[in-house]
Amino acid sequence: MKFLQKAAATAIAATVLTVGATSVHSNSSAAAVIKAAESDAARASNALAKRKPEAAVGFAEQAVRLRPQDATYRALLGKAYLSAGRFFSAKQAFADALQLDPGLPGVALNLALASTATGDFAAAQAVLQANADTIAAADRGLAVALAGDPAARSEE
Repeated sequence: MKFLQKAAATAIAATVLTVGATSVHSNSSAAAVIKAAESDAARASNALAKRKPEAAVGFAEQAVRLRPQDATYRALLGKAYLSAGRFFSAKQAFADALQLDPGLPGVALNLALASTATGDFAAAQAVLQANADTIAAADRGLAVALAGDPAARSEE
């Protein structure tokens, strides 16, 4: 009987240690992922500053792969796509960022601009109207002017 009690106690202790080690390992893994995503985002920002949009896209995509629910990384990816001329991808990245964090500065304006660049003037106007209170008046005015449908004006 004592043998069974010792064996059970040993098994319980081993389980506690394993669960504890797994928990520590998960926390350190999560910290490593966060750190890697931050590094990739910083590299993307630096590439954008150096006017290297394709490099920025790669780094920003990696940051989003590591932390897909981070709105700031999605917005950074949108900026990288916009700089690279990948307007449909930029539109999707900004839409994702806006959905994750509706209050993130600049995202609604950039979504409207990306929508305009894809020719989706109605979507651009809808975003501008829905976010009128969060976009600076001067920026909003210019974006509204750009979001007008140039094809309709040229037919008048």
